[in-house]
Amino acid sequence: PICRTKVLSVENIFRSFISATTGGTPGIIAAAASIRTIGERLGEENSKYLLSVVISELKDLQNHLDTLTQEHRRYLNTDWLPLFVDADRKARATRTKERVHRIARILCHAAKVDPVQPADYTEELMRVAMVLDDRDVLVLREIYESQKDSLFGGRVRRTTVHSKWPHGQLNARGFSDGELESICSKLHSYGLIRPVEDRRLNNLADEPIPHGLLQKGADFVRHVEEK
Repeated sequence: PICRTKVLSVENIFRSFISATTGGTPGIIAAAASIRTIGERLGEENSKYLLSVVISELKDLQNHLDTLTQEHRRYLNTDWLPLFVDADRKARATRTKERVHRIARILCHAAKVDPVQPADYTEELMRVAMVLDDRDVLVLREIYESQKDSLFGGRVRRTTVHSKWPHGQLNARGFSDGELESICSKLHSYGLIRPVEDRRLNNLADEPIPHGLLQKGADFVRHVEEK
């Protein structure tokens, strides 16, 4: 077996690249095997981390299984267990522990909440957790904190968005207008927020377009930050 330090050594990986370019097909096969080994080991670490978070988060639930409603118990057995398998698959394919932690929190929220939420919705939120980095989540959280009390019917009204758009706060946190626009576009693409232009303003104005919180964005923040 290859030792862990050797597997995760950049120097050894680069040597395998050199072997691949000079050794023809055998060298390429050896280099590919090294990369696969790294992926397998990192995936295993992420899987263990996911399980540790789930065990910690669900301690109270484990002690009160006999008090759950029949519908809640049915959900855990028929829907939540497949979600756990899906979460493990997602965790293994994710690079950072922070993303794995958010996947685990969403999974645990689904186990604890009663009435239960649709399994497809939980699966979708975990999919989103795979692709959002810490900066993305920070922007979403700032929008959530500014607008959560104005969320009605699954969205924040257009006029309210403009008065509760945390542009200044995000600039103060180190987000340039360019980065903010990029992140908001990403969050919008996953249905977490929506752009809301002020139609009364000059179309040539160069301020970032305000974005309003959507229900899915609020749920994502609540699920990953629930105490």
